[in-house]
Amino acid sequence: MTPEDLGDIKWAAGLWEGEGTIVPYHPPKRPHVCEVRMILDMTDKEPIEAWAQMWGGPVRGPYRRLDKTKWADHWRWQTGRWSEAERIGFLIRPFLYARRRKQLDDVLVQFPDRLRGKPPRLTTCPTEVIPSQSGYMRHWNRKEKPCDICQASRRLWMQTYRAKRRSVQADSSS
Repeated sequence: MTPEDLGDIKWAAGLWEGEGTIVPYHPPKRPHVCEVRMILDMTDKEPIEAWAQMWGGPVRGPYRRLDKTKWADHWRWQTGRWSEAERIGFLIRPFLYARRRKQLDDVLVQFPDRLRGKPPRLTTCPTEVIPSQSGYMRHWNRKEKPCDICQASRRLWMQTYRAKRRSVQADSSS
């Protein structure tokens, strides 16, 4: 890690200390499931854009409070992925004050075992065909035509998923 990287991480920790939050989320229709919400929300767009460029993910907004018409618009960066929350939390944790460190630790201790070691979601197109639909869905969400590798990766993912599903169904019926 270079001093510039360390400086960026310290900056991110400071921004997080003042404007960020991390909370466990239990969806109302699936209360037994624990998801994570890591959020950075503020009225200045530029720091959130710098954060998003550093860690990945979109900046959303502007949002406006309808009940508080004199309040300024605000922008938000958010992730619901445990692996991203753990990665970011691990890097900024040494630079947080005790209260924020405890908040981070209290949530990350709930990281589901079934997700540990799972590879992170792709953020760019794969360079070779792998069983994944992430690249294809990223194109689809951007309303783009998927590249050949992403299309082939999705076909391979579907074949793999269907084969696993058939074997599980066969096991459960016997």
